[in-house]
Amino acid sequence: LVSAQGINATTAADGSYTLLEVQPQTDIVLEFSKRGYASNYKVTSLLTWETVASNATLLSIDGSETFSSFEAAYFIIKDNTVAFEANSFIDKSTGLRYNGNITVEVTHVDPSTDELSGAPRDLSAISNSEDSQLVSYGMVDVSLFGENGEELSIDLDKPATLRIPITNGSLPDGLQMEPGDIQSTWSFDPIQGTWIEEATGTITATTDQLFFTF
Repeated sequence: LVSAQGINATTAADGSYTLLEVQPQTDIVLEFSKRGYASNYKVTSLLTWETVASNATLLSIDGSETFSSFEAAYFIIKDNTVAFEANSFIDKSTGLRYNGNITVEVTHVDPSTDELSGAPRDLSAISNSEDSQLVSYGMVDVSLFGENGEELSIDLDKPATLRIPITNGSLPDGLQMEPGDIQSTWSFDPIQGTWIEEATGTITATTDQLFFTF
């Protein structure tokens, strides 16, 4: 499914699609989604009534689990640890608390590899209302669905806890992460079409792997 400005289309077998009557503007956010894959977002501009092409790559999820919304849940999916509080889920479409079984889909992105093509937009960001450019050590997509495919979110008063693998890759010494470091967390805002600073997390390590807990 490809969506922009409330207009939807389904891709053909070759991946092509057409969204008709999109209103001209800058920074149009397109969402690309398919169950079993992490959603992706691209941003484009339509300056007049013309044709613009926008392509995206979707990454297959690393794994999924199903659990009850009434109980706390803890999962490890391909080295990603996800923990939820009980009764902490909200139906995105209604804003009401969701009760029932939930499926969580987790996809990790190593930004030092070609998996970066599956990450939203580029790493343009807003920090304290100023434009900036991110350096990423690791990303994760966690998508939640209800029994009938409802898209779910988390109650802000009952946040989830995540621990994901990260890597320094080939970054210069001044940007290398070490255990004990505190770093900011960021999420992609599909409304503004950019990355937004949210909170902080801590770097930890095992013998051969760095992790980020937030």
